[in-house]
Amino acid sequence: MGSGRGGAYTYDWIENLLGLNMHSAETILPQYQGIKVGDELPKLISRNRIAASPLGPVSRLFYLVFMEPGSLIMERKMLRGIKQRAERTEQRSSSP
Repeated sequence: MGSGRGGAYTYDWIENLLGLNMHSAETILPQYQGIKVGDELPKLISRNRIAASPLGPVSRLFYLVFMEPGSLIMERKMLRGIKQRAERTEQRSSSP
């Protein structure tokens, strides 16, 4: 998971508007399934903290109105995308 592996699984077009060049895989990629203890999965845990106190009132308002809701929308898409890919893989492996 994550940039450089299978993608962020969010809305790629939004990520790319920000110049992040993201392209999420639509299936689970076998070459990335050899995960071992200690391997890093930087997109699996998602936490956000926006330090708004040093920002001016206009910047704080921008973060409150756009960044916080946007972050929730992107996180929801990411988690739903992971779930859908895992379920598709499970369905394929359990089919006769």
